[in-house]
Amino acid sequence: MVLAAGPTMSAVLLAIAWAGGGVIPFVAAFSALCLLTPVIGAVLATIMAKVVPEDIYGRVTASSSFLAQILQPCGPLAAGILLSQLSFGTTAGLFALAQGALAVLAFTIPTPPAEPIGTSSGEGLG
Repeated sequence: MVLAAGPTMSAVLLAIAWAGGGVIPFVAAFSALCLLTPVIGAVLATIMAKVVPEDIYGRVTASSSFLAQILQPCGPLAAGILLSQLSFGTTAGLFALAQGALAVLAFTIPTPPAEPIGTSSGEGLG
């Protein structure tokens, strides 16, 4: 539920910006998403800690951090290209669709297991 909160709020505010053409809902959408980013990061880290086995946990977190750092400049670049080619309302509408798709994806992620995959409660004791 927490994973879907940021994209859902952002999608709603971006849809308002698209419909009304105002800059304030557009800024509010990205502010809401930025304010919820640390919470979403903590939830994703918890899910990874529960799902990824201990012997490859370091490699998985390093790879995900590497991918996140590589993809980070793509957001402003895409926004700049869209704003230079399309109107403000169309750009806000496209971002609303993208955030809505992220919210749907967050709702469809299965619940992580109680224990990491590949371990049982009796392993590693003694």
